[in-house]
Amino acid sequence: MQIPLPDGTVTLKSIYCGAMDMRTTWDDPSDLISDYLDSIKLVTANGDRIPCRSWYDSTVEFAPFNLGLGHLASTDLAAIEVNGQSYPLATGK
Repeated sequence: MQIPLPDGTVTLKSIYCGAMDMRTTWDDPSDLISDYLDSIKLVTANGDRIPCRSWYDSTVEFAPFNLGLGHLASTDLAAIEVNGQSYPLATGK
């Protein structure tokens, strides 16, 4: 999924859902996503917003378990929010 930002476009390549955390990987040759880390959130089907916990290279990590949301699967996610804009996710529901 391509996400336009004021400085260019980044591409969300994948979302990984583990037992304790979630990770997104990005195609971002200009390192734009690092300027928007505070605005990146995973949005659940219930409307909960999970903020970025950490970032390295082309991976952004989230910790829904630490927020009391328990273990989430990809089917619990509805969208990704970047820079105030929400982008629906196709999760195979």
